[in-house]
Amino acid sequence: MLYGGQYHVGKIFWEIDTILSRFMKVKWKMETLGKKWSELIDLLQSYKVEYFSKVVRWFPPSIRWLKCNIDGASKGNPGLNSVAFCIRDHTGDLVVTIGKKIQDVPSLKAEALAIKECLEYCHIVNYKKIILEADSWSLVQILQGTWESPWNVILEIKSIRSLLEGKLISTMQTSYQKKGDIF
Repeated sequence: MLYGGQYHVGKIFWEIDTILSRFMKVKWKMETLGKKWSELIDLLQSYKVEYFSKVVRWFPPSIRWLKCNIDGASKGNPGLNSVAFCIRDHTGDLVVTIGKKIQDVPSLKAEALAIKECLEYCHIVNYKKIILEADSWSLVQILQGTWESPWNVILEIKSIRSLLEGKLISTMQTSYQKKGDIF
């Protein structure tokens, strides 16, 4: 009862009906114009969720090359985080896989830290012919120089670029595909 006004039951039902109709139209693109309350409920009960899936294939590197698949995970932004990477040879056999928890950071920084961890490992064991594959399209764009680096990952980007010196990087790619991409 805003400002001491009165509401009638019919007005409350009308507002609920209007809000529900708008929500259904925006969320599920359902045509709700002129529908009664019972018809809206029937529409909601008959609604079926559509699931989309996409097969993402892993392709091995060339002979004498290694492929590093990298991921940073964040539960929340920032939130609980971890980084992981695995390195495989041209036959697809695992060379190494490492994962660990990290401090609470935004998701882009978690992805950057994952790449940094992988490159530090490659530096220690002297792997030079590597292909990096990450699922962060944004980070790949930053590392390729297409995008500017946000302030909160500048130090990690500098470290990554420093670790990349002296490596024969075939490609920095992402497994991310935009909706509608076909491969």
